[in-house]
Amino acid sequence: MTGLSLVLLFTVLFNFPAFSQNAFEIQSIGAPKLTMRNACTGAGGQGAFPSVTITHSKQEGIPIRVGLYDKTYGSHNAATVTSSKSGKTVVSGTALRAGNVRPPCNRIVHSLESTYVWIVTAGGSSKEMVWGRIRAGILQ
Repeated sequence: MTGLSLVLLFTVLFNFPAFSQNAFEIQSIGAPKLTMRNACTGAGGQGAFPSVTITHSKQEGIPIRVGLYDKTYGSHNAATVTSSKSGKTVVSGTALRAGNVRPPCNRIVHSLESTYVWIVTAGGSSKEMVWGRIRAGILQ
């Protein structure tokens, strides 16, 4: 292997996380507790999204998908942001709305309970965090 070939190989290995030995890892997800303020207006809330804080490997520019899911009814959509070099990426409510993430909205009068979960995926790593539960419009 020529000197130039080695330089190119090392450039690829150390500048592209998918090829490096340091795989991207999501370590934790944090968000304030679900409140009625976060619920949709139809369920008596304001549709306010919190900031979601993600700690991860110190790699910049990795696409991170932040999705809100209702374990009873399915996806509330997801937003995609890029990781920060510091290893801590804060996803604002504005970014979540831009990704068309819908707020919790369980208005059902019967006893079905909705469990709302943040699911974060990036670079082959995934974590989830239960944000809260709503049964018939009442926080559990």
